[in-house]
Amino acid sequence: MRYLSDEWLQAASDAVASIEPLPEDVTIGFVVSSSDSNSGSGSESGSGSESGSGSESDPASESDSHSGSGSGSNSASDSDSGPGSDSGPGSGSDTSTGSESYAIDLGTGPVRYHREIERAGLTLHLSRPTAIAIATGEQSAQRAFLDGELRVGGDVRLLLGHAQKMGALDDQLADVRAATDFGDGID
Repeated sequence: MRYLSDEWLQAASDAVASIEPLPEDVTIGFVVSSSDSNSGSGSESGSGSESGSGSESDPASESDSHSGSGSGSNSASDSDSGPGSDSGPGSGSDTSTGSESYAIDLGTGPVRYHREIERAGLTLHLSRPTAIAIATGEQSAQRAFLDGELRVGGDVRLLLGHAQKMGALDDQLADVRAATDFGDGID
């Protein structure tokens, strides 16, 4: 199955279904561009309000964190397309930018992968080659971030506070990785 295809998202959801969800609503979004670079103009926006921590917001942790410049917007209001459409930053594939998006729901229901990223309290932006390097274990997400190949928008506390849960996802996806075609191109 092709990496990031609907079939892959379903297989990933099936693989992680047994993971105990978090008690609060946590969604992490991913925007994977077809280019080798995440350079360009634009910004991401995020309120960081979905962490469920009950603490006052910390502007430093809710602002965008990246080493390079932005490559678009991650505000749900930027999408003119509604749920289920095949275009726009929050609904799967955007042919105008050559990117695909997906999200992981980690709490309040079954842990699952899906295409809608509008509710994501945190969004990771990376190129397809970087996403593949991370997915195959050739590069760590931490190294990609430090090298400016992974940009983080939204509430960084969601990622930092749930690192153990993210590790459990990685363990559960071993069989999916083995069956995945990481070939080139975004359909």
